[in-house]
Amino acid sequence: MYIDTSLRKIGVILAIVIILWGAVATTFALKDKRFGSTPFYAAAGLALQESAGRVFYSIEYALRALFAGSRDEVAPGNAAGIPVLTYHRLVFTPDGVNVTVGDFKDQMEALKAAGWQTITLGEFMEFMRGGSALPERSVLITFDDGAKQSFYTSDPILDVLGFNAVNYIIVTPSQTPESTYYLSSAEIKRMLSSGRWEIGSHSYDGHHPSPVDAAGETGNFFADKLWVPAAARIETTAEFRARVAEDLRDSRAALEKTYGVTVDTFAYPFGETGLHVFGNFPAGVGITDEEAARVYELGWLQNERGDYTFNYPDGDAFIAQRIHVEAAWNGADLLDHLEKGMGKALPYTDTLESDRGWRPTWGTVAQESGVLLVRATPQTAGASTFLDGTKHWHDYQYEATLDWKSGYAMLAGNMVNGSTYRLCSFTDGNVRLQEVVGETRRLLGEADVPALRRGNDVRLGIRIEGTSTSCLWNGRAVLSVGGLRRGAGGIGLQTWDTAMGVAALTVKNISVARSADVPAPPRLSTQTAAPPAQGFAPIVEWITTQLQSDPQPVIVPEPEEPPAPPPTPPPEPEGYSSSTIPGTLLEWLSADPEVSETNATTSERTRDRDDRRRNRR
Repeated sequence: MYIDTSLRKIGVILAIVIILWGAVATTFALKDKRFGSTPFYAAAGLALQESAGRVFYSIEYALRALFAGSRDEVAPGNAAGIPVLTYHRLVFTPDGVNVTVGDFKDQMEALKAAGWQTITLGEFMEFMRGGSALPERSVLITFDDGAKQSFYTSDPILDVLGFNAVNYIIVTPSQTPESTYYLSSAEIKRMLSSGRWEIGSHSYDGHHPSPVDAAGETGNFFADKLWVPAAARIETTAEFRARVAEDLRDSRAALEKTYGVTVDTFAYPFGETGLHVFGNFPAGVGITDEEAARVYELGWLQNERGDYTFNYPDGDAFIAQRIHVEAAWNGADLLDHLEKGMGKALPYTDTLESDRGWRPTWGTVAQESGVLLVRATPQTAGASTFLDGTKHWHDYQYEATLDWKSGYAMLAGNMVNGSTYRLCSFTDGNVRLQEVVGETRRLLGEADVPALRRGNDVRLGIRIEGTSTSCLWNGRAVLSVGGLRRGAGGIGLQTWDTAMGVAALTVKNISVARSADVPAPPRLSTQTAAPPAQGFAPIVEWITTQLQSDPQPVIVPEPEEPPAPPPTPPPEPEGYSSSTIPGTLLEWLSADPEVSETNATTSERTRDRDDRRRNRR
């Protein structure tokens, strides 16, 4: 009897052990499948967070929808441009850097209620190539870094709302065993299997400060030449290019091999791109852009003050813009930002009772009591702004009624961005038409208009039609130049004065109409204009003629087609210098305060922007 009882106990104990062993083995197998090398304690917490978040948010959203009542349906048209949002981690406690889970929930629900719907990377890229239309209020949502708290905190919300997103993965951290910060390969695979997520490249191992000298000073992996300790020197240009190209190629190859998906988009670490960030190697960022374009179809840049908020079709563009969602934004803030950036239709009238998307690029811009105030600060000689949502406009007549007390009043058209546009520049008795590209201003034409004066309720304008551009004053064309490039671009306003803090415009009304819908304005009979622009040489020749003779009023004939560009001039002979230019012309060009002031202030803005980019993660 004793032996029999003992055997029975042993059998029970053995059965319990087998069951427990099976449960533990199953738990670890499930943990490895769902969480990979994530430590067990962290995986348990994430599992609880994910499941509880999904259940509680489903109930919360259903109850809120039940008592919210019906919403007005938004009749969708076709989108002129597409916004792209970018987040990093979502946190439960505000840290001043990342969006909180509560604010993210509020933002996503606000988008849903306002009729916004998410799109995929493929749909976005097809739109950018001009291959297909997308409904208005289409948005792409992205996350950077592949952090656990970008997926586990957001996925329950995206799931309930029917939204999708893209996560940009840094390869090396995702392969680091037992990371509690970054998603493991197993977690990324599970994320992809949901059907709500896509991935892109955020570098192989380039998302960290890198040493640039023997003292340990750090710089940007994709912008600076790094220190080579074994040789006690910084990299050569060839070594820089090879290192960057290797990281870009290896990142795509590793992601595609591990996850079995196509990875053809790249998010620059720290939101930087090759046009704006300068460290110890100014050419480096341009090289990075070249190499990235060889590997990927599209690269993401973080949106800045001088850029349009949305992305517009451009089959040749490699860089696209993303909106960095600020930590302080709630749902209403995000909606306001997006509504201001939405593509605007022509004809367009702005009574300036509310801000409809005027973005400052220099000085101060504010709306008060139904007017738009464009003013210099004590530290600047001028101010400028452009209207978001107008990049797709072409062939239009744009006019502004304003009070103008000093300096120059300037209207910009064909604005590709805040530093590339065509400009009608007005001052007492004179008007100029200029082409602005970055820090370079090229004079296209100039006219003396003795009756033109500063004052109140002055009506200024710019008319762009085909290859012709005209500057308008009180409804009349005072300068017209033909033979210019065709193109699209939005509208802007600028002011400038020789003294700091003086320039100011009070804008009372804006109106824009298609050129085909309004009659061409009459020409001012005393107009003097430059010939069609064919490069810098004809302009120099024309200005020299004006300086050396008594010009007669002329009307510029507009050619049917733009003239062919002049052939590339031969190399300058040895000993050639600017002294060969006629003295009066050289003095006129070098003494132009508008050019020198603009170049100086643009450089200041570029340096400020560079500092912000270096400090931003």
